[in-house]
Amino acid sequence: MATNASKVMAASFALMILLLAFSASFASTVTVSWDANTESDLAGYNIYVGESSGTYTGVVDVGSATQFSWSSLESGKTFYFAVTAYDFSGNESGFSVEVNATPGGSGGNPPELVSITVRGETQLDVVFSEPLNRDSAQKTGNYSISNGINVLGAVIDGNQTMVHLVTAAHQHGQSYVLSVSGVADLDGVEILSGSSKSYTIPNPGGDATPPQINNVVVVDANHLDVVFSEAVSQQHAENKSNFDINKGVNVLQASRISNQSVVRLTTSAHQNGETYRLTINNIRDLADNAIVSNSSFSYDVSISTVDNTAPQLLSVVVNGGTQVDANYSEPVEKSSAERKTNYVISPSVEVLGAILDDNQTTVHLITA
Repeated sequence: MATNASKVMAASFALMILLLAFSASFASTVTVSWDANTESDLAGYNIYVGESSGTYTGVVDVGSATQFSWSSLESGKTFYFAVTAYDFSGNESGFSVEVNATPGGSGGNPPELVSITVRGETQLDVVFSEPLNRDSAQKTGNYSISNGINVLGAVIDGNQTMVHLVTAAHQHGQSYVLSVSGVADLDGVEILSGSSKSYTIPNPGGDATPPQINNVVVVDANHLDVVFSEAVSQQHAENKSNFDINKGVNVLQASRISNQSVVRLTTSAHQNGETYRLTINNIRDLADNAIVSNSSFSYDVSISTVDNTAPQLLSVVVNGGTQVDANYSEPVEKSSAERKTNYVISPSVEVLGAILDDNQTTVHLITA
């Protein structure tokens, strides 16, 4: 990005205005969206609004988002909008081409599925054309994904037009179709039957760091969970010959679970009270970086019929810009795990929702 603040940045900032019904009280919501800027030092966007062309009385810093919604704008009045981009040094581009909108009623039109943004292997941000009813937007049964990808949870954003979906792990390079039904706007009008949109999970690039072993969790005498520092290739993770345990314990099966960073080993029996060492070779991450040869981790086997041990936070895996996965040492109770007020991220990152994975040891946090 050029350091000259007056230089208009390279993106076209093609803007699209959607007029959205907000309520029956002669108020409306206007959502402005624009093409993302592709310059490497882009830090974020400002969006300006005013009641006369070229004169802006309000500005909002929206960070890296590429859309913003204004609520409760006066019906029948024309508003003018423009967008700028800024770099990490605080230099701001010139204004984009100005657009205007005159809010009005929707006449009971149903919400529409506008776009899908892939945030990681297990998170999608789904944008709708108008504010949604919270209960319908957060009902996981209203969403289905092709190729057997389960939707684990849905969290509506504060702007009420975006829903963060937490899913089972997608495969890189593969295309999927999201279908939505039963999602309603604030007036109770549901999205049209058959609403769907396709998307593709991009292949990772720029990752030169090999995976590491973060922890080994003893599930029981015959099962271990190996927690890696990042998602690992299914092909290599499920090759049992890549895992070796000393003291005569055999690895019978290896299965990648959770957010692709945990591998469950089924083994012959461990002995209670013994210490073992797991040695790993040939495990690769999604960018094909191989783990350091003969990486090893020691673990103790202490199995009791009475559980007096509190769960421990083993690792935190960043899975995109708005998802953090917390991995615990044992299965955790659903209601406490999904209480978002139990989590604090500093400095000043809001936790919007918490969703317990089917494995009961991973909590997906959806954040600002």
